[in-house]
Amino acid sequence: MRPKHESVPQPDFQLLFESAPGLYLVLAPDLTIAGASNAYLQASRLQRADILGCDLFALFDGVDGPDQAEPVQAALQASLAQVLQTRAPNIMAVNEYAVCRPEPTDGGSPPAQWRQCNVPVLGADGEVTYIIHQIERVAGVAQVGAPEAGKPAKEVEPSKEIEHFAYAISHDLRAPLRAIDGFAHLLSDRARDRLDNEDQRLLGVVRENCTKMGMLMDELVDFSRVTRVKLHRSRIDMAALVGAAWAQEGVNYNGQIVINRLPATSGDYGLLHQVWVNLLSNAAKYTAHQPEPRIEVSGETIDGECRYRVSDNGAGFDMRYAGKLFMLFQRLHNSDEFHGSGVGLAMVASIVGRHGGRVWAEGEVGKGASFYFALPEQEAA
Repeated sequence: MRPKHESVPQPDFQLLFESAPGLYLVLAPDLTIAGASNAYLQASRLQRADILGCDLFALFDGVDGPDQAEPVQAALQASLAQVLQTRAPNIMAVNEYAVCRPEPTDGGSPPAQWRQCNVPVLGADGEVTYIIHQIERVAGVAQVGAPEAGKPAKEVEPSKEIEHFAYAISHDLRAPLRAIDGFAHLLSDRARDRLDNEDQRLLGVVRENCTKMGMLMDELVDFSRVTRVKLHRSRIDMAALVGAAWAQEGVNYNGQIVINRLPATSGDYGLLHQVWVNLLSNAAKYTAHQPEPRIEVSGETIDGECRYRVSDNGAGFDMRYAGKLFMLFQRLHNSDEFHGSGVGLAMVASIVGRHGGRVWAEGEVGKGASFYFALPEQEAA
């Protein structure tokens, strides 16, 4: 290990934040803008001096028509209100809108699909000091916002890049992976008498990682599928759907599960079944080390949404990193302690987003976690 320098220069954190490649705003608790990344300013065609100290929702003026701006503002207001109330991150459903104002010489940027994430920054007193607001362009998500009552949800064509990516995983990458695993197995057998225990262990590590890579490929293909498959909506008894998902995932679970009454909804049966499978298997996994593991499923209709919750008394997580939970390949626990790839919850977020809904989570290290998803109430009409 290289020796540490006696004095480490203090980073210029404002410069680092403003130079970050993502599209970020820093908001005060009253939702005035306290900071912006250069990438955000470039994408929105705004000047930092013009927006600092301004109300966040002033940014919507002149960007979108009323049919786009009003639903996006309402969803954003609800998300920020929840962050301030719960002091927990909130990932919003994907919405379609333009991020920059039109110039006299053009029509501005065309509407695109964006996912917004709001993450609280807590002070020493545990209260929200700032909110980091991030927007991220999403490719290949077919659901755009929540449908109006009596109107079908608006869908767009899935990204061709996702289709090509899935094809490459399914076909082009599996052959060399099988070759690596096969030759490692062949070498282990042919040279068994010449290899010592450490040699055999290293070959075993190669084969074990081939197996992990194969499983990761399977999960990535499944993830790409849920972004491409056409939604087939029907009336769904959510309690029955949870029961079917638990029959699949709870076979080896030795704890208690409580399934309360759940509001019915409408949506794609297969995709929502996958949501419950992923959430229930996640809860079962993280309660595995508890002496008396317990999972509870509940739901309610509130504020125009059908909200569902899966709670457990398992390992929990640090709320400071909750914003990563639903991002692809992001994990908050060591893979040696809890297996997983970080795809399952990202899949949940994608499916719920396609239904016009949203996801969030709450937890505490060593005291369990609760995962939520909400679907617009009109989906159940």
